Amino acid sequence: TSISHNNICLLSLYISLNGIWKLGNFECACRYDNLTKKYLSSLKMIRAEECITPEENEKDSTDFDKEEIYAIDVYAFGTLIRHLMTIVNVDGKRFYFLVVSIKKR
Repeated sequence: TSISHNNICLLSLYISLNGIWKLGNFECACRYDNLTKKYLSSLKMIRAEECITPEENEKDSTDFDKEEIYAIDVYAFGTLIRHLMTIVNVDGKRFYFLVVSIKKR
């Protein structure tokens, strides 16, 4: 364990025909021990823009707080779920639906 995926986004999800979700595309992954802003900066061309945390663009610090380094993937996962959610207003109340379409070949 102790690995950061660093690119959790829609293109990293695979959903089988029987509904099983799998995470793929581990080309940006690394151990937490090796995770630095310099490393992530070298991957910006291949990472999904929506999974890049605001902290990565801060100029005032050179590294991440090792106690909260997991937040990079948590942020990306939350952004992914937000993109998958559909908001429907019914009688002034908001309802959120997770929308996934699976096409059979």
